[in-house]
Amino acid sequence: MEREKNSHLTMGIDIGGTFTDIVVYDERTKGIHVKKILSTPEKLEMGVLSGISKILDVDHLQVQEIKRIIHGATVATNAILEKKGAEGRPHHNERVREDLDD
Repeated sequence: MEREKNSHLTMGIDIGGTFTDIVVYDERTKGIHVKKILSTPEKLEMGVLSGISKILDVDHLQVQEIKRIIHGATVATNAILEKKGAEGRPHHNERVREDLDD
């Protein structure tokens, strides 16, 4: 319960092909913290962890203050749209299938 009272940050992470973007919204101050770092395509998680560490350190935020993390992967969306990457077909509904087959 104590942790929930002190948790007031929402962190958004988007992994792109070139950059990984990390944005933190502080519910208490209404402040926004932003960090853009180079993505690490061979090990995507390394770029994410490095970015989280940097934004927490530079902006003097504590990991215990994080209430939620929202993650997106533009790199995955781009791979599907550009028909790159491993062969396979994602599971999706009929409407999405029509858009992807175009």
